[in-house]
Amino acid sequence: MKRITQNIGLSIGARLGLIGVSLFAVVGSAKADGLLDKIALTVLADRFGLDRSEVSALHKDTGVPIYQLAPIYQGAHYYRQRPMTIWRMRHSGLGWREIGVRSGMGPTYYGTLSRRGVFEPDVFWETEYEERFDIPRERIVYMRRSGGQMEDILGSVVVGRLVHSDPVVIYSDYRRERSWAPIIRTRNVRFEEWERVCVPPRVRYVVQRDPALVRAVQIRNAQIRQAEAREAQIRAQIRSARLRSDQMRAAAARANRARIISAHPAHPAHPAHPAHPAHPVHPVHPAHPAHPVHPVHPGHPDHPQSMRANHDGVRRHGKEEKAARPNRPVHSAPVDLHRTRPRQQNRHESHPTRVRQSEPQHHRSPEKHDHKKGDGG
Repeated sequence: MKRITQNIGLSIGARLGLIGVSLFAVVGSAKADGLLDKIALTVLADRFGLDRSEVSALHKDTGVPIYQLAPIYQGAHYYRQRPMTIWRMRHSGLGWREIGVRSGMGPTYYGTLSRRGVFEPDVFWETEYEERFDIPRERIVYMRRSGGQMEDILGSVVVGRLVHSDPVVIYSDYRRERSWAPIIRTRNVRFEEWERVCVPPRVRYVVQRDPALVRAVQIRNAQIRQAEAREAQIRAQIRSARLRSDQMRAAAARANRARIISAHPAHPAHPAHPAHPAHPVHPVHPAHPAHPVHPVHPGHPDHPQSMRANHDGVRRHGKEEKAARPNRPVHSAPVDLHRTRPRQQNRHESHPTRVRQSEPQHHRSPEKHDHKKGDGG
């Protein structure tokens, strides 16, 4: 039962850990997506010389996706209308040709704009990525044909420029991970630094600004500034309160220390011990004189005369011993003790009748003795 309970606890803990990791990934991805939306709003506002708050207000009021707002601002620029007016006409079902005619443009004007891709959002964002981030259009078109959305391509372009890498490689990693959080973490980059790799637009389009929208944006900006000032004031008050608290705490500590000292008088200081006299330096002993070398007596073996006499004597006695030494007898050949059979007499010997020493006399046959005796007799 205990083991079953432990297994259940482990499985629940593993599931909770997976849920926590998933929530962390979702939160990180949502934060990255929010940052990419802010980057896109800033890029769009810079191109038309607007404040980001104005573009954000139109995005919230109309509900149009950020990457679909580009044709509205393009039509407002070329048809000399306000962005909100263009959106209302499009929302009512009118085409870009009808909007141009109602705006007082000729019927051929729409054809010229259409051939330039003015009302195509992909053309606008591809041009922005190419000019603002210095990315070849071929790479952007490749990612677009691979199924990438403009938001995904923007993230790939920003990360690729920050880490000096090919945006196509970053986009491939994003397609595999399906989240920007691990890519940002592994490459140690932040989307907030996108302005380091983005250049200002070379051309800004003029758009008629809606007075009501401008007024609303101004009011909102004023409120934001007031909130920031109020927040700064609150932070200053908090810092001053902490400083006063630290000062009061230090003053209380000093007063408490003074009270303790007054209640318990300090002990008299002990007199300092006199310094010990330095030990006298012992004088350096003089070097001992070298011992005299004793002369060698004439009778000592090491004396030169004794050594010469000994050498002559050895030579003389050696010659005498050699002359008096008797001649050494010539030893016969050594006997081979390992030979079991006696050595046979060679038939070419000069003394065939000589008896071999290894064969005794009594081994001779009696017939030979008789034969010799008969011959002699």
